[in-house]
Amino acid sequence: MILGVCIGFCIVLVEQVLSAVLWITSGRQEGRQIFLDRPEMRLGRDDGLEVYLGGDQSIAPHHATIKQDGKGHQVMAVEGSVMVNNAPTSQAVLYDGDRVQLGDTRFRYGRREDQETRSEQPIPKRAPPPAVPTVAPVRPRTTRPVSKPSESPTISIQRDQ
Repeated sequence: MILGVCIGFCIVLVEQVLSAVLWITSGRQEGRQIFLDRPEMRLGRDDGLEVYLGGDQSIAPHHATIKQDGKGHQVMAVEGSVMVNNAPTSQAVLYDGDRVQLGDTRFRYGRREDQETRSEQPIPKRAPPPAVPTVAPVRPRTTRPVSKPSESPTISIQRDQ
């Protein structure tokens, strides 16, 4: 029982320390969460780094580094290109909801505090979309004078017997 209490306490403590997450939103490892729990985390295809991103050939062995900067995080390109919110950059401060791309793999950065704050705030209601007419408007018909049909020539067909 004491061991269970200690494990539970450690889990709560670790969750408090883990203040930011990178969610992989596309690529081979889609759905994976990367907890930014160290002051510096190196990302790339080298399996000796803190974050291994194998399977994407466009990612360099040490593609980028994410450093803890006060309460936030900063991403820095090392051997590869980094895009933050679809803009190429060599270094950028990350904010909640930012989209990061390394090679062909995309991530979403999230702050734990911001996620908790968001869940407590009510979701604003959106106005319904404007009604779209389902029937095209009818144009008035123009009347044309009726002409008498001309006599058409009759055609007779004879068959040989």
